[in-house]
Amino acid sequence: MYKLVYDVSNSIFPFMKFPLFFLGMFLVIFFIQKKEKKSKIALWFAMLFIFMLFTGSVYIGISKKYKLSKIKPSLIEGEIINFIPMPYHGHALESFTVGNVSFSYADGIFKGCYNETKSHGGAIQGNGQRIKIAYTENCIMQLWVLNEND
Repeated sequence: MYKLVYDVSNSIFPFMKFPLFFLGMFLVIFFIQKKEKKSKIALWFAMLFIFMLFTGSVYIGISKKYKLSKIKPSLIEGEIINFIPMPYHGHALESFTVGNVSFSYADGIFKGCYNETKSHGGAIQGNGQRIKIAYTENCIMQLWVLNEND
């Protein structure tokens, strides 16, 4: 029995990492400025920049999610081969093949698709694992993992 472990239609959180980061930066800048009484103009430019990044990342995340939800994906099922994990502290893509279709992704690439690497708790564990994927191009929109306990 396959278990659904990722669905693009339920995954806005990766896009929220950037806005939360920018909000945190805003608060840091605000309190540093308040404490040190630095230039108000520099603070306003920093706040404007952070606001633009914040709204831009939310917009990109929501629009990408909407576009992906309107695409009819292809479906493939099988065993993972050629699995190359991303090192925990590395900056490489994790990749694998199912049937004749290859996939690659990384934790830091937010394109609205599955991107959780094995070293950071991802569901894809390695060669021989049976999975089912709904995808378009190199975008994993839904991922099911065979539950071997059933």
